Amino acid sequence: ARAKQEVDEDGRCPGTENWMCLECGAIRCSRYQNGHSLAHWESTKQNNDSNINNNSNANVRNDNTDTAGHCVAVSFSDLSVWCYECRAYVKHPTLLSPLLTQLEHLKFPNSG
Repeated sequence: ARAKQEVDEDGRCPGTENWMCLECGAIRCSRYQNGHSLAHWESTKQNNDSNINNNSNANVRNDNTDTAGHCVAVSFSDLSVWCYECRAYVKHPTLLSPLLTQLEHLKFPNSG
C-alpha cells in the first residue's frame, strides 16, 4: 500500500485534486490533500532565496531576480489559478484566457 505522503517516481502526487506549477509544469496535490503543491512552492522559494544569499553580489539585484519561487499553479479540478505568494486566486482575462481555454479543451475535448 502507498503511504499518504508518498510521491510517484516521476514526481507526481497520486492525489485526486492536483495542481500544475505554471513555472515548471510539476504536478502536485492540493494544499488540502497532502500539500505537495504548497511544499513545491516553499522548496522553490527557499532555493531561490538561498541562491540570492549565496551570490557574491547579494546586495546588487536585477529585475530578473525571482524571490517568489514557483508560486502560481492551476487546478486540474476547476481550472482556477492560485498564487501562493499572494495567497489569492489570480484572475486576469487577457493573460490567463489563452492558457485556460487550452486547458478547458484538454479537459473537455468534446465540448463546443
